[in-house]
Amino acid sequence: MPNPANFVFSFTLAGFFIMAASLLIWATRDLVARAPVVFWSAISRLAAITAVLYAVPNGLADPSQYAFVLFDGLVSLIYIVESLRVTGRSMLDFLLWRIA
Repeated sequence: MPNPANFVFSFTLAGFFIMAASLLIWATRDLVARAPVVFWSAISRLAAITAVLYAVPNGLADPSQYAFVLFDGLVSLIYIVESLRVTGRSMLDFLLWRIA
């Protein structure tokens, strides 16, 4: 039987990921107007990657988490590059929220 605390946490996390995926699908319907959603999703992924890169060498996470870094790193890079390409804006424009 799974640990109830882990089950609740995992279920909540899965719900968040479903919501985030739905938000990204919605954003792609008008990528030029909603590119900031995609861009900031990539930035949040980079923050998660940084956490994993800190946690694994310090024994706070399993080395299998490096697979997450590879996958999410690639996704983040694609999100950022394509947001910049599609909108013609600079990274600084997105970071400073100059999107109008």
